[in-house]
Amino acid sequence: MVRQNKIIMLLTLNVYSRQNGNDNFAELKTLVDFVSGADEDLFKEQFDTYFDRQSVFRYYLFVQVFGGIDSLGKNMKIVTFDGVKWY
Repeated sequence: MVRQNKIIMLLTLNVYSRQNGNDNFAELKTLVDFVSGADEDLFKEQFDTYFDRQSVFRYYLFVQVFGGIDSLGKNMKIVTFDGVKWY
């Protein structure tokens, strides 16, 4: 299930980054490399390094409660303020 969610996250990533106009997407590349390259154990171990757990679960719960399943596929937006942790 984790692997399936990782693939969904990779395929559906829409990103808005507030990094002072930085448009080289280095932060996004780092995130994609982590999500695509980590095995299940490493992904679980380092999840909190790359994602704000509370934001991820609140978003997932919101989507499930209100039936916005397409928001997991094409309407998801994530943001980073420090270039490392994504909300």
